[in-house]
Amino acid sequence: MRSVHVVVATAEWDHDRLRYRRHRLAEFLRDQPDTEQVIWLCPGAGGEQTLAGGIVQWAVKDLLPPKAFRFARYVDVFHRRKLAPLVRRLRAVQGSLQGSVRLVVWFTFPGFPVLLDLPVWDRVVYDCSDLWSAPLSGEQSVVTRARRRVIARAEAR
Repeated sequence: MRSVHVVVATAEWDHDRLRYRRHRLAEFLRDQPDTEQVIWLCPGAGGEQTLAGGIVQWAVKDLLPPKAFRFARYVDVFHRRKLAPLVRRLRAVQGSLQGSVRLVVWFTFPGFPVLLDLPVWDRVVYDCSDLWSAPLSGEQSVVTRARRRVIARAEAR
């Protein structure tokens, strides 16, 4: 059985100029003999591109450019429609392989939780090694508390 792996990442592949664990995971999955495709799903400029090495990057635009609107990455309503083309692509792969494909989603951060409601995943892996709902600054303002609740709900899903 062939596998399609969707790795939910924090940013576009080259954004940080570092190879994090999620990069190594995507490359490891790509190199497995039963892997049909690896899709790097991330916030970014928007659009699809094939990276060197064959991994497909699928970037989803944020609600608005300012950093304050990044909370939308954790709220379904802002991404359901934007992820519809990805769902169609996954279903097309399933159809072309006549149901002999396994769909696996790997969350490396709790963004895009709406994915859990989309196609039927054969496996969901939540591999987050960070406390995403905690503010980096330690600040406890009304805004950071609201952001923390939104992200904690996404993580709980």
